[in-house]
Amino acid sequence: MKQAVDTELNASRSDHSHWLYFEVDRKPKTNLTQWVAQTSKGDLHRVLEENSHKDSEQEQRQKMDSFVRDAGAQAQQRKGSKHDDDEATELLKLLPKAFVWMVTGRESGVTSLHFKPDPNLTLRIARLRYLPRWRER
Repeated sequence: MKQAVDTELNASRSDHSHWLYFEVDRKPKTNLTQWVAQTSKGDLHRVLEENSHKDSEQEQRQKMDSFVRDAGAQAQQRKGSKHDDDEATELLKLLPKAFVWMVTGRESGVTSLHFKPDPNLTLRIARLRYLPRWRER
């Protein structure tokens, strides 16, 4: 499992690709439909609809232009993204330690695993650190 985590982290560090994608995010209190263009300066969002409110095409362009011209907003977004990436990395690094992993089968190059919490590892610190933020999202 540690090798799989290390491989994923190395691949993530060396991936500098940017994507354009369509996103529909539905949560209990918010709904968001948007296009997102990833760039080296930050993610540019074209919000089509938010909580049943649709901006005109002109309003969408104004919001995007405002972000493109605001280096401070871009820096703040990059800082937030880096923070999220750092937390995800820490959590991913816990996987090999937090669980007992057992191979349950191998077939056609696919390995099946079973896992259960490691009874010898106290995750109290991790729970206190991560769970409150996850509930907010």
